Amino acid sequence: MSGATLCKQGGKGRKGFTLVELLVVVAIIGITSAVAAPGVAAWIENYRAKTMARQLMTDLQYARMGAITQGSATVTINAAANSYTIQVNGATVGIPRQLNPQTITVGANNEPNPYYAPGVALGWTPVTAQTEITITFSSLGLPTIAPNVSTLTVTHGPTSTYSLTVSPTGGITINQGAQNIVL
Repeated sequence: MSGATLCKQGGKGRKGFTLVELLVVVAIIGITSAVAAPGVAAWIENYRAKTMARQLMTDLQYARMGAITQGSATVTINAAANSYTIQVNGATVGIPRQLNPQTITVGANNEPNPYYAPGVALGWTPVTAQTEITITFSSLGLPTIAPNVSTLTVTHGPTSTYSLTVSPTGGITINQGAQNIVL
């Protein structure tokens, strides 16, 4: 090798970054993070609300299927406790997991809990004085809701609200605003 291609140790051939260059890079990263943080926080709120809405829909469908196979099922939603209870009457044969009764607390500070969704709140419209509603599915899968509410809501923060509608035939849909969510 010729001596012209080798770098000298020390002196003018030294490679590296100056302190000013490092400070400029750190400042750019800090500014970018400050600009992106609110968007990430809103995305997390929306994600948690959407995930909980999907889980509630799945549990309602599960209760409906339990009612069809075992006679009846009841889902009691308590907005004050931010929880719901699923109870399937009859034997548990044919149901993959025990649901007699199973209380699910949404947002409980228990991270191993699959329903852990901090900041998520359950509710319904139209708003009533009651803090609890009951959805009973018959052996045909047809729901009865008492008191009569039209929509269940899952919210997180001021902008993340999902609505679950249980139709008279037992179908369950999720909407965000005017947009129908296909799951």
